[in-house]
Amino acid sequence: MADLQETAWACEDEGGLMPDNLGRLRSALGFDRLGKHVLSSIARELEAVGLGYFPLDILDPRCNTEPRKDQQVWVYTRDGGERARVLDAVLRPESYNVRSVLGGLVSGDCSSLTAEEKLRKVQDRQWLKHGARRSSDKGPSCGVPDPCQIVRGTTGNTGERVDS
Repeated sequence: MADLQETAWACEDEGGLMPDNLGRLRSALGFDRLGKHVLSSIARELEAVGLGYFPLDILDPRCNTEPRKDQQVWVYTRDGGERARVLDAVLRPESYNVRSVLGGLVSGDCSSLTAEEKLRKVQDRQWLKHGARRSSDKGPSCGVPDPCQIVRGTTGNTGERVDS
């Protein structure tokens, strides 16, 4: 049986979110017809290559009793990023701390960010310091010290001196 790795790569190329249809997903797995077992196989294979999808009922054979090749699902990369965490929390609230994920996103509280996302914010801030920064860019405001300021002896957001 084929897999959906090319779909995962295409999704990454599209920024982590893209529409797809059951006909293409079915063909990618080498099936000729859609049926309840094919829907389950598509769902399992999407998960196996690190992808999520919505709406969930499209690939649920209990809900989609007459699947059609032109039915659309949105596929997203489950990379632990903000989009994936929000979608996972909304689509599967029984498996995620919805209050923490959504509350942190809305309030801008960085405690809900993963370590990788915090590092990305620091790296983005460093690039902005050394790259083409617009006057409207204030950089991330997550209480993460600006590495450029630390090197010069001040901290990121407040600018107070740090004596070493």
